[in-house]
Amino acid sequence: MTETNVVAAPVGVDKLAVALAKAQRAMGNVVKDANNPYYSSTYATLASVWDVIREPLTENGLSVVQLMQPGQDCVILQTILLHESGQALSSYYPVRPTRTSKDHKADGAVMNDTPQGWGSAITYARRYCLMALVGVAPEDDDGEAAMPRKKHEPAKVEHKPEPKSEPKHEAEAVDDLFPQFLKELEATEHTADAQKVFDSYKTRVPDALKYKQTLSKWLTHLTTKKKG
Repeated sequence: MTETNVVAAPVGVDKLAVALAKAQRAMGNVVKDANNPYYSSTYATLASVWDVIREPLTENGLSVVQLMQPGQDCVILQTILLHESGQALSSYYPVRPTRTSKDHKADGAVMNDTPQGWGSAITYARRYCLMALVGVAPEDDDGEAAMPRKKHEPAKVEHKPEPKSEPKHEAEAVDDLFPQFLKELEATEHTADAQKVFDSYKTRVPDALKYKQTLSKWLTHLTTKKKG
């Protein structure tokens, strides 16, 4: 919005200020009673603003008048807050219709110069200038509610699968079982029994050279022992 000029009457506004303070004490927030489907937002209509301020103003000798006069490529909206004493406070705001991008000018936009375009712009300006002058605001008017943003979603926690335990390398399996193999082998007194022990481990550590060599030495030991 462009700059709004606020001008006080020369006679002063002391009585108006006291009356406005009392009126504001009785005013609540303006209810957003309309929907804007284009922006997926809600807004307060001019009627809902008046519903909130009319009674507090009149009970304190205050009234509001909004006048329009032509300007250069705009309409000047004058909003006047009047007190029964004759004191007044007013603001001026230039109103222009919303620009659209329906033509191919340098700025890519053109004024919506239709009765509907002017009417919408004037109503919008009347609503906000009125709220600004008397000091009220729509409920939850934080600007964020009018933004078409996605709802906040909690950050997704990625659950990584537990790493699968890798099978032990063959050499590690050989070393783990070898002490037990050696103990069982040395407990045998016959070559056939020694061969059975080796066969039971052979399926668990296939092609284990260390086991074969140990078996061969033990068989030699048993044979020599038998001969002796």
